[in-house]
Amino acid sequence: MVISSKSNQMIYHKEDCPYVKRMQTKYSRYISEQGALGKGYRPCSYCGGLHGIYVKFNSDPKMFGRLHDGITASFDRIDKALCFRTDNGFWKVLEQGEPESYRLWHLNHGHFDNSLSDKVLMRRSFHRQTDVKPTSNMQRIVQYISDHDRAKKIIDNDWKKLPKNTPKQRKYYKQAKRREQKKQGRRLDRLFEQLEKGEL
Repeated sequence: MVISSKSNQMIYHKEDCPYVKRMQTKYSRYISEQGALGKGYRPCSYCGGLHGIYVKFNSDPKMFGRLHDGITASFDRIDKALCFRTDNGFWKVLEQGEPESYRLWHLNHGHFDNSLSDKVLMRRSFHRQTDVKPTSNMQRIVQYISDHDRAKKIIDNDWKKLPKNTPKQRKYYKQAKRREQKKQGRRLDRLFEQLEKGEL
């Protein structure tokens, strides 16, 4: 990390940050991230934190390997959130508490419309994805989003094809089964109601 001995803003930057190139060499100092945090420095809002991940995500397609496929990212400056969009959903990641403690939020069911912009979707209702614990590992979050999107596609096609190899997968399989049973119950209720009204 790089800091400026001349600046009193107490900000540290990654070495490849554009702001480092603007620093006069005689004032630039190298420091570890832990050392910078220990001295009260905060990450640069461009190269550090979630915005830094957003910049790298869009400039380095290999950052998350094949997980990057089918996932696009944007950055919301109002909430300072890193947003991910897939074919089936919209997510936001927020940094809360200590630096690099990321929490995942998912757009509420029924609020996703792929024709809407990220800015519009960001103003809608989200719920905290509680089965994803706060983490500093962004790859784990992207992996979860990728797996979730793949499972959603299977459910839309045939929920019975969901994998059941791990306890979490079995839990999701049971949830999908319950949702399908509720849907069938609602369909039957509608049929009976139409029969009673003589519509069928």
